[in-house]
Amino acid sequence: MRFLIFILSFVFSIHFGFGQNLVSNGDFEYNGTLNCATWYDRCEQELTYLCDTLIPGDPCDVGFYKDTPPPGGNWSIGLTGVGNSFPALANTYITGQSGTNLYQLNIWMKDPEQAFGGAHIGTLSNGKYTESKTVPAESEVWAFYSVLDTLKLQSTDSIQISLSAFAGGPAFGNIYFDKVELFLLDSLTSIANIDHPSNFVSVYPNPAIQYITLDIQDLNKEHTIYLYNITGQVIQTLLTSDQSVTLNMKSWGSGLYFYRVERTKEKRPIDQGKFIVQ
Repeated sequence: MRFLIFILSFVFSIHFGFGQNLVSNGDFEYNGTLNCATWYDRCEQELTYLCDTLIPGDPCDVGFYKDTPPPGGNWSIGLTGVGNSFPALANTYITGQSGTNLYQLNIWMKDPEQAFGGAHIGTLSNGKYTESKTVPAESEVWAFYSVLDTLKLQSTDSIQISLSAFAGGPAFGNIYFDKVELFLLDSLTSIANIDHPSNFVSVYPNPAIQYITLDIQDLNKEHTIYLYNITGQVIQTLLTSDQSVTLNMKSWGSGLYFYRVERTKEKRPIDQGKFIVQ
């Protein structure tokens, strides 16, 4: 019961503490009206000029359309990929983040024509952009995409989310984007202090990709390991007399997971914590 309360309290912290969408204008509208603020094109112009016909400007292959994904809304952004030209871009920036954190990028995209591109997440430090992950647009109809990414930031850095479209040869085509969300899931800056208060269990690598190892430093011979997903559901239980256990997580999927280790005969918990699968 104690561990269930721990799980639930952590889930609540994600949804109500960390679970705020950091993208200030992710659906390109406000109360149903087109909103172009906080996004910039490849020419480094804020897209507000597209919302005000009194202000002339080079659209730089960016436009807004009344074509939206199933969740609804009125407007989406569209980028036109032109053959043998620079990619069309729309960028937004997120400041105020620091340390090593786990983020989740959610986005709807549609590529009905012959364009290439997608969504990119990276960091902007001292004017230099470093890309971290790319999510390609691969569907001719609206489709939802989600990716986890760990970013290490200084207080003066920004997170840059870029939307792109390009085309090869004489071809051209549009890619549409909507419902852009970036959530801070977890801070990994002090994960060692959070995860191992009793120093009975070491978990590595963390974050992990396919395999993770639990080293149990306890003289007791038999232990039960419980593994939970973010909703508190037990996804695996393991009885072991080994001090080192390696798990294959190939089928688990990316996300945040929890472990609990207890002495089997005494049913006494000795440690609990969390780890990331990328």
